[in-house]
Amino acid sequence: MNPDFAHLLPGAVLDFDRLSQAIRAVAGQPNCSYRMIARNAGISEGAVRIASRGNKVSAQTVLLICAAIDLNPFDLLVKRHGVSRETGTYAPDGALPPVQGRGQA
Repeated sequence: MNPDFAHLLPGAVLDFDRLSQAIRAVAGQPNCSYRMIARNAGISEGAVRIASRGNKVSAQTVLLICAAIDLNPFDLLVKRHGVSRETGTYAPDGALPPVQGRGQA
């Protein structure tokens, strides 16, 4: 295991917003597009567009996109400090919004 990234693994989650930002940055370069990323990744353009909006995609799709845009997938890992059971969302770096329980306004 690469010791540079081993510390990230316990309790880490993929930050799909980071992936989205990376895709949009690459697609915004001259002579590049979502279609080109998709072709280089061997996936559909629709899958790339879904990921570019920050939506969850499969681990395989993440890895294929990372390879296509020369992004280290470990750069997408963030520490999970809490997961909301109601929304299923996480907040990197502990910025978890308050979750209202039943009967609360």
